[in-house]
Amino acid sequence: MKGRISLTENILDWLKNALSAPGISLTPLTPEIAADAASLPEGFHGDSADRIIISTARILNAKLLTFDKKILSYASLGHIKAIPPKSA
Repeated sequence: MKGRISLTENILDWLKNALSAPGISLTPLTPEIAADAASLPEGFHGDSADRIIISTARILNAKLLTFDKKILSYASLGHIKAIPPKSA
């Protein structure tokens, strides 16, 4: 809706196709992720989607690949692992 991403098919079909790719899985929003998102250390900003993404990475001990400067800055504090794509 914000025009940041342009898809060649409707969103539901795109999501189904993306989730059918090898090595891709959907992680549910668990109580642990929700609780972590509500109490991130060092006051990460209030965007709930970003907080859920960060908390999911923290709980799964996963590394994020992102262009998001706020997330990369937060990673530099040591709370998550995140790197920019090589083309950044």
